[in-house]
Amino acid sequence: MDLYNLENNPYSANYPYMVIDKLKDIKSDLFFGQSYKKMLNKRDRLLSNSERADLSKKMADYYIGYACSPIEIRIHDSKGLTTGLVNGDIHSEIPDSEYYNEAFLILNPDNDLSYEIVGTKDQVYGLTLSSVKNGAITKFTAADIPTSTGAIHKYAVDWGILSQGGQGVTIQIDADGDGIFEQNITSDSEFTQEEYNAIKATDAES
Repeated sequence: MDLYNLENNPYSANYPYMVIDKLKDIKSDLFFGQSYKKMLNKRDRLLSNSERADLSKKMADYYIGYACSPIEIRIHDSKGLTTGLVNGDIHSEIPDSEYYNEAFLILNPDNDLSYEIVGTKDQVYGLTLSSVKNGAITKFTAADIPTSTGAIHKYAVDWGILSQGGQGVTIQIDADGDGIFEQNITSDSEFTQEEYNAIKATDAES
């Protein structure tokens, strides 16, 4: 199932419920932010006009994504706020954001977000990020990327470049978690284990 193959109108007042239902299929349960929980709990009655307008405005632009273990995913904004998992503790500091069980949603987001992946085992991880702008969906995936305990992979996405098929993703690699990024990698909408291994092999030879 493709989490982001959503056919519903993103300006519909029912659209947030559809997003939640899609997320439940994969990651159990995810809600927006504290200010939206009350609104979303009003499923037994019609939304007021002001609530409908607020939701429609907020749902015009959002980022959504999920990761597959063994990692912690931390999203940072330009103000230094964090949403995600930090040493086992859940943070939802970014306004209108929520994190649950390796999945996140950020409404009306800051354009300058970074996505930090911190390894918790010597294994591989997967990452899916999507941007929705006025109903247009742009998606990035990283599949079966090797990691190790304490390793940090930091992703920065230029969604405009990515939406045009360009190399819009920059990946910084700190293999030993010492705070120094040894590698900078650029990618298009798909980053694979084969690409990662080829870059590592080239670096080892040089």
